Amino acid sequence: MSRRVIFSVALTVWALGVLAPADGLAQSSWAVAERTDEQIDGLAQRLLPFVDQVPGGTGAAAVILYAQTLTTFDDPMHKMCRNRMIMVRDFNALPERFTAPPVGDADRVETASAFVWRNGTIVSRPTVEFEEGPEDIGVDRAAIDWGVVEEGDVIGYSTIISQQEPYMAVVERAADLFPTVYMAISVDGADQYAYEPHWHGIEADELQIKEEDSRDGRPMTVKINARARVAYEDPPRRRPFPRDYPHVALVLEELYVDPDDSGFVQAGWLDMTGWNNFAAQSAAAVAAVAEDTDGLDITLSAITTGKKTEHEKAAAITAWVRDDIELLEGPMISESSVRDELRDVVRERQGTEVEKIMLAAVMMEQADVPVTIARFRDPALGPLDEDWEHFIQITDSVLRVDADGEVRYYAPQCAGCEPGTIPAAWTGVQALVYDYGLAKKAEAFQKKIQGEAAADGAINLAALRERVAGEDWARFETLQN
Repeated sequence: MSRRVIFSVALTVWALGVLAPADGLAQSSWAVAERTDEQIDGLAQRLLPFVDQVPGGTGAAAVILYAQTLTTFDDPMHKMCRNRMIMVRDFNALPERFTAPPVGDADRVETASAFVWRNGTIVSRPTVEFEEGPEDIGVDRAAIDWGVVEEGDVIGYSTIISQQEPYMAVVERAADLFPTVYMAISVDGADQYAYEPHWHGIEADELQIKEEDSRDGRPMTVKINARARVAYEDPPRRRPFPRDYPHVALVLEELYVDPDDSGFVQAGWLDMTGWNNFAAQSAAAVAAVAEDTDGLDITLSAITTGKKTEHEKAAAITAWVRDDIELLEGPMISESSVRDELRDVVRERQGTEVEKIMLAAVMMEQADVPVTIARFRDPALGPLDEDWEHFIQITDSVLRVDADGEVRYYAPQCAGCEPGTIPAAWTGVQALVYDYGLAKKAEAFQKKIQGEAAADGAINLAALRERVAGEDWARFETLQN
């Protein structure tokens, strides 16, 4: 896969550039569904002639006319707009994610709107409410009252979601259950956030990739689009997507730090990548959660009483979390989320996949078991690129205990795994690991850097990046049973 490619798609059916005005936000609202009836009608009229020109478009239960994700930094918030327009022949054939799209956290939704277009007229602008998943770990979704949708109607919706932290990755499908006329994804880093384009399951010559507004050789605005995409028979319901599934992503690689008159930190680029960085964050997360979690003493004592070795304690804790904490899963559960209070997991006897891992890790830490987290990519999703040191690739974790002269891996989230074993599909996988005690080592490193900076008068971010990369905090290890 190459990067930073500017390629112009040469498809004669698009030669007139009929979609150009729809891309420009200067003339109309960011959210398509909030535009005037005339603007929406104009866009629908430009798109519909291409339905039968898209491979498989004739006779398909639906055709995705417009799938667009736009992201920008509007200080102090990062905003993402998703637009969808779908020509419907059989409304009942649409999966729920098309008619009740997930929005993550409904509290972050600034606007959500929808419309139904029929024969040149907007016949309704349905109300949009929200169906909320469990607090902190739920995936909320928009509940749209579509009413009666007739054959040939175009339904559409737009959402604008904002958050204070930058989006680490902006992802769009390059193929879906139905043929797609036009898909687009873009990010505006506002001279501060540097994103790089990545694509999988699709060739570069099938995309148009444009990068603008370079700062220090880093593009601040990145746009990708693809046109006339065929249907994909069995697309994944949600991320993470397999490598062979057609999708594109704009991934945050660096952010520009420009302190206000502090003089202590020199302006420059802060690297968001690096295996050492990621390992230190993993170690610090366990240590931080362990410090803030109380109320487990009685439970922990009952589990580990009579267990003499670290591995015996680890096995007992793993078995308890595996059997006594119900795994929360489903379309409205964020499997990677962790509540602020792990005691809620124990009290409710329910937890997400990551909550079960973190709970077992914290309990092991409190039982003086030298536990760390081994992070890896599920092999079913495609191989990990070890040379691209970005944690966005990582999808799964197990606990690693190095004690009594033996390394064992524990998977409390796996219902069918005996303590000290992992799923057979994960054996032989390369996992990012670190040694017990890294959290304290990284903290000492940070204090050393601060001390040196105090003496020198400033922290040089470029030099700091090189020093962190040069540490021996992280390495890859083969998972084994």
